[in-house]
Amino acid sequence: MKYKLIIVTIVVGILWGLNNKYLNKVAEKGKILKEKEKKYEELSRKYDAKIMEYDSIMDFEKIKLELEKKGLKSTRKIEYFEVD
Repeated sequence: MKYKLIIVTIVVGILWGLNNKYLNKVAEKGKILKEKEKKYEELSRKYDAKIMEYDSIMDFEKIKLELEKKGLKSTRKIEYFEVD
């Protein structure tokens, strides 16, 4: 009986130690994943902003050319806009 208790105690101790070891590894990987997700979100927002900026520039150039063909002038920014 005494030997069984010692063996069970040793096995439980080993399993507990291994469990803590793997939990720490998983926690570290989780932290790294969260950091990479934040970086991905930031880069994704920057990418989307660049795409929108590029699209708006392209549209502006197209409108500018059309206005210049008609003899009108264009500016880079709109200060006031009103729809009747």
